[in-house]
Amino acid sequence: MMEIEALPVDSTSSQHGEGALWDVRTQRLLWVDIDGCKVNVFDPVTGLNTSVSTGTACGTVVPTRRPEVVAVALKDGFATVNQQNGAIEYLQRMNLGDARFNDGKADPAGRFWAGTMVARTARETGMLYRLDADRSLHEMLGGVSTSNGIVWSSDRKIMYYIDTPTARVDAFDYDDATGNITHRRAALKIAPDLGHPDGMTIDSQDRLWIAMWGGGRVCCFDPASEQLLYTVYTTGSRHSSACALGGPNLDELFITTSRQGIKPEEYAPGGTEPHAGKVFRVKVPAKGLPAFEYAG
Repeated sequence: MMEIEALPVDSTSSQHGEGALWDVRTQRLLWVDIDGCKVNVFDPVTGLNTSVSTGTACGTVVPTRRPEVVAVALKDGFATVNQQNGAIEYLQRMNLGDARFNDGKADPAGRFWAGTMVARTARETGMLYRLDADRSLHEMLGGVSTSNGIVWSSDRKIMYYIDTPTARVDAFDYDDATGNITHRRAALKIAPDLGHPDGMTIDSQDRLWIAMWGGGRVCCFDPASEQLLYTVYTTGSRHSSACALGGPNLDELFITTSRQGIKPEEYAPGGTEPHAGKVFRVKVPAKGLPAFEYAG
C-alpha cells in the first residue's frame, strides 16, 4: 500500500466542503459548501476560487450541457444554477421535512442521482432519488441513513453506492438504458480505523477512491480484490468529505474537507486542524474518467 500526502489550497475555504467534481470542458473543479450555501469553482492554473450563493444548503453539483449552468441538489430539491448571473431554477421542488439532499452525481445516460439524510444520528429515514432528463423524479432506494458517494463502472454495468453508517460500499447491477438498479450486494467493507466512507470517485481502472470522514484521508481500493492500494492523507483536516480526479491529464486528486463539528480554535492558525474546510490536491498514480453531465 502506497501512502501519499496531499497539500491544502490556500485560496479555498468552506464550512462543509463536499461534492468535488472535475469539469473537463472548463478544466476547473466544481465543489460545494453545504452549510455555507455555495457552489464553488476552483481554477488550479490561476489558483482562483469563485463562488455563487444558492441561498440554502447545497449537497452536490454536476455539470450540464451548458457550460455556464450547473445542476445542484439543494436542501429541498433539484435545481440549476447559472454561474454567470446566479439565477436558480428548480427542476423538482420537494417537501423533505427535516431531511436535506446530500451527495450525488449524473449517471452515464445523463440522469441526476442524489440522496438525502436527516442527521448523522437518524437512521434509515432517507431516500436515493433519480432525476431523469425529462425532469421526472424516481425513488430508487429507501431506508437510507446518510446518502453519499455514487459512481458507475467504465463498462456502465455496475453502480457503486455508499450509505455512510453501513461502513461499506454496495454494488448494484445497473441498466444504462433504463436507469434501473438490481441485485444489491456489498462490494467493500470499510475498517473502522480508516474513518467513515463519504464521497467517492472512480478511476480508469475501476478502482474506487473514497474520502474517509473523520479519517483525514482518501483510500483507493480495488473492488475486485478488496485490496487497499493507496492512502492519500489530508493532514491538518480530519474530515475528508469528497474527492475527484482532475487536471489536464486527470491524474490529480482533489479532496474537499469540512469544519463541521470542529471548534474555531482548532482550525485557527496554530490549531490542530488548521486546514479544515480547504480543498487539497496532489498527483496520484491513477487516471480519472470524465464526469457525466445532467442531460436535462
